[in-house]
Amino acid sequence: MRLPRLSLLAGSFLVKLWLFDDAGVFRYQETALEHDLVVMGDAREVGLVRLEHSWSVEEALEPNPWAVKEPAEVAS
Repeated sequence: MRLPRLSLLAGSFLVKLWLFDDAGVFRYQETALEHDLVVMGDAREVGLVRLEHSWSVEEALEPNPWAVKEPAEVAS
């Protein structure tokens, strides 16, 4: 099987399945796959998934009152 956009990072995952009623209250059955799901990749990232992201820098219109400020010089 090939999943071109699987966001899982490389690793071995136990896959469990549950069958619930329509309301999601009563569990009819629970099982796990016989074999782990093995995801292979070349990336050296740590974690479970890689989320799509982007970065941008914009100048603030007003100063941020919570921003970290440089410490004031102490007169000696």
